[in-house]
Amino acid sequence: MSATGSITGRLYQESEILDNNAYPAMRAETLLNANDELVVPVRNQGRPHFRRIGALSFGTRVGQSEADPAHNKCVDEILGKLTATNGVELCVYVFDENGDRHTQVIFSTLPGSDYRWVKEGGARVAFSDGRYIQPDIAGRDVTKFFPRSSCPNIIIEVIRTHEPDLETFKRLYELSKASTVVVFYFINDDAWKTKLNHVLNDANPFRLRISRYMINGSVYVGDSEKCERQKGERLEDWHLRLTNSYFKFSKEAVRA
Repeated sequence: MSATGSITGRLYQESEILDNNAYPAMRAETLLNANDELVVPVRNQGRPHFRRIGALSFGTRVGQSEADPAHNKCVDEILGKLTATNGVELCVYVFDENGDRHTQVIFSTLPGSDYRWVKEGGARVAFSDGRYIQPDIAGRDVTKFFPRSSCPNIIIEVIRTHEPDLETFKRLYELSKASTVVVFYFINDDAWKTKLNHVLNDANPFRLRISRYMINGSVYVGDSEKCERQKGERLEDWHLRLTNSYFKFSKEAVRA
């Protein structure tokens, strides 16, 4: 087994553990093996080796990404906007009793917050059972150790043809119960700015208008909860119901 220094990138071999020059260098930086597990050198005269003291950062992936040019373009466009501005707002349309439309902000970066945005491989979320999901885009306030209502984590799932499968949905549901806003960003084949989602403002703050999302285990259209999970309803059954209604109708609406 070999190990790589996380700072220098140097590849160390087990035979070097007994080397009086290499060994101090190993001890001066974090070492990871080929499986991305934390290891330490054991200077055993008969059998020098690297002992694993950590676990895999990521095990088995849950779900798959849409391998589609329109989908990938949308991810890159949104990520580019998010990272190019100092402020971000997520907005929805709401309607008053007269049917007049207004904009309601449901998330905004606050003064002093520092949101960083990543995509795909950089957006992985690991779970205690050794599995992970890989959202299209994710962002968080790096000044906080744990998200909260005022500074939630944000996940954006771009959906062209396939809504999240059951296992991915279960993980998104779990995260939404822990101060994470999960945005379902529906697109068609031609454009990533549609009647369901589009950019309200390219300047600071970057204002992204969304319409479908999940907060605290509930799914919404605008500011109204839809397809409520019934008391005692299994997540599997609720996901099937959402697939045949909420997600289905959203995909149809974006193409209408």
